Amino acid sequence: MAKKSKPAVVRAPTRRQLSKWRRERRIQQVTLVAGCLFFAFVLAYTGYGYYAEELKPLSQPVLKVDDAVFRMDYYLKLFRVYSQGQEDAMLPTVAELVLGAMEQGELIRREAPKLGFSVTNEEVKEGLKVANLSDDKAYSDFVTARLLTSKMLKEYFDAMVPVSCEQAYVQAMLLQDEDTAKSIAERVSQGEDFLALAKEFTVETVTKSYGGELGWVPKGYVDRVFGINSATFEDLVFSLEPGTVSPPSYDASITKNIGYWIVEVVEKEEGKGNHIRGILLGTKKEAMEIRERLENGEDFAALAKEFSQDKASREQGGDLGWVQKWSDTGTLSQLAFRLEPGSFSQPTPDVTRQTKGGYWVIKVVERETDRKLDDDIRESLKTDAFAEWLSEVRKGYRIERLLSAEQQMWAIKKVLKDRSK
Repeated sequence: MAKKSKPAVVRAPTRRQLSKWRRERRIQQVTLVAGCLFFAFVLAYTGYGYYAEELKPLSQPVLKVDDAVFRMDYYLKLFRVYSQGQEDAMLPTVAELVLGAMEQGELIRREAPKLGFSVTNEEVKEGLKVANLSDDKAYSDFVTARLLTSKMLKEYFDAMVPVSCEQAYVQAMLLQDEDTAKSIAERVSQGEDFLALAKEFTVETVTKSYGGELGWVPKGYVDRVFGINSATFEDLVFSLEPGTVSPPSYDASITKNIGYWIVEVVEKEEGKGNHIRGILLGTKKEAMEIRERLENGEDFAALAKEFSQDKASREQGGDLGWVQKWSDTGTLSQLAFRLEPGSFSQPTPDVTRQTKGGYWVIKVVERETDRKLDDDIRESLKTDAFAEWLSEVRKGYRIERLLSAEQQMWAIKKVLKDRSK
């Protein structure tokens, strides 16, 4: 028969054991609380870092248009839209443009209804769908402004631009001085090719880029279409009979891509370079005349203030400061280290500088009193009219651009980070 097992005797803990257990429990509690506090601190610190780096910047204002405040969150969303398809290197440029687009969009949304233009919710939803954008305020504003702009260009500004007008088919060149202009005009009269001569001798940006052949020029829109801001040019064009060439005609307002320097070295100092004075003139002939006056003892500063077409030279009486051999001053640097103190340079051409005044030689190939405007030109003129309207509208608003360079860089980094995902 099996023996009955004796029940285990449970002894009451001693005071020493109870005291030990209490101490161990307190240590465990303290450790647990400390661990929780540390974990909470880590979470709080991490959370604050995330808030400071990721969330807080989104709430900062970047633009105010009267009572409307636009924050970084809004800006960043539009930045992402405008930067689509752009290379990383273009992001700083896009970042600059976005703020202007936000400002323009707000003005359009406020002013278009005053001209009788509006868009429906259905049109905005369809626009968002086409652009693959969510129904967010920033995106809705973006689409609304685009739709309103399109309607105004089509239905309002289109009426401001004629469908047709008087136009002349023009070949043109600008020559730097009267002697050159007379020589080229004579060569043209003797049968030399006008365009070949224009390509070689014209010193004006637009005619240079077109190789002398501007094509059809609309009367009243020369500046807007070609960027030639010259009443003299337009008057000449529309006073000539088809097939004729103008005599050399002086234009005091036109800008040409050449000037002539007269330079004097005032002093030389080892390690410091050469201290120079300079006068920039519009033609070689004028430069020769000014040089002769200097040789005859006339005051350099006085002549510079009166005749120099370089702003710094004119304002400082010709004083252009110290020039080092490695200075990026082109013609000036070369002249400075060829001259001895007290001597004047010969008139030296500098094609990196612009001066006023030149002689037009213009040929009108054809002319029509009522020729249809090119579609691209009409669109460009409508856009110009829209821009002028917007410029006037802007004057009636209080606009504050608050976006700092640091905020802009933060936004660029966010877009770059999005692209790397």
